[in-house]
Amino acid sequence: MTQKSASSRHEMTPEEVAETVRNISKNIAESSIRIREIVKVIRQTGAMEQLTEAFKEAVITSRDTAKAINDTATELQRRGVIKETANAIMETAESSRMTYETVKSSAAVPESQRKPSEMGVTEGMAQ
Repeated sequence: MTQKSASSRHEMTPEEVAETVRNISKNIAESSIRIREIVKVIRQTGAMEQLTEAFKEAVITSRDTAKAINDTATELQRRGVIKETANAIMETAESSRMTYETVKSSAAVPESQRKPSEMGVTEGMAQ
């Protein structure tokens, strides 16, 4: 903390701290009362059972989805699809690197000294 920000910070007096704690306590008590009232209404209207049932369905659906994803991943791994995909990605990356190196080296050679195979399709056709 810099000296400027430390000096501009307001120091609370013990009375202010006590007032802040009282306000926080009051807010907690008021919130607790509101929560109790809400829970009471939810119970009386039967909404609690509906909420519980909806939550149960969501959990079951999540479980089934996770199992299906796991089963699919396992099957893909068993068939070698994941390994083939990883290999294809590696080959593509290597091919891209080689293409980059070719383009980079071609750009360094003056056009008049390039071989026809190093020229673009339209340039090569013109010769």
